[in-house]
Amino acid sequence: MSFDSFISAAHRRRLHRGYLVAIAALARAGNHGATPAAGQDQAEFVAALGDVPTLTVGLTCALDVLIERERRTGRWGGIEMDSPVIHEGWIYDLEFDTTSSPDPFVIAQKVLDRITPGDSD
Repeated sequence: MSFDSFISAAHRRRLHRGYLVAIAALARAGNHGATPAAGQDQAEFVAALGDVPTLTVGLTCALDVLIERERRTGRWGGIEMDSPVIHEGWIYDLEFDTTSSPDPFVIAQKVLDRITPGDSD
């Protein structure tokens, strides 16, 4: 059973807008955060976050590797259908190809290096 069975499209859009407003409020209160945006419209994020400093990070991977990773986890989320369009319309500050399984700590450090020093508590 899918999420679509539980909530209408109109309610999903309202819930998503509320989620973005909440993320922006948390950031304005001094919190750092990360949120997945897969398949969402970047313009919605920009509008909701407004004056909140952001860093957009794109993670890409060869489709065959994504499918194998998904199958290994025992979950099937339909990545094969979604993957070709998931990044459509997005412009990223940083982008990483995870096909060859780079160390996640290396990616995390590169992201942290882009955050202004003294910015976090």
